[in-house]
Amino acid sequence: MSGEESSADTDDTEEIVEVRRYDWTSVAPSIAVAEVISDVKNSDANELAPLYEHIDPEAIDQIIDPEIASRFDTLNRVSFTYDDCRVTVRSNGEVTARWDGSPGDE
Repeated sequence: MSGEESSADTDDTEEIVEVRRYDWTSVAPSIAVAEVISDVKNSDANELAPLYEHIDPEAIDQIIDPEIASRFDTLNRVSFTYDDCRVTVRSNGEVTARWDGSPGDE
């Protein structure tokens, strides 16, 4: 299940920005990250580097867990770089990915 999406290309830098909203009771945050990055880069999720090479997927899922965030009345977020994209995942269901369109080091 994909989240609601919106995207924007900036004029000056050709940066691609994708913002999606997910229901964390239906989709794990770590799965959502792979979906968003594959769409931003217009590639198959299986072609991406494994997420665990960049960050612990189970840790993302635990930190972003909405029940944990609500217990402390806070909005949790995790930001990291994955497959040349800057990713932010929030406990409110939002995933943002930024990619400048460059192929990176791979």
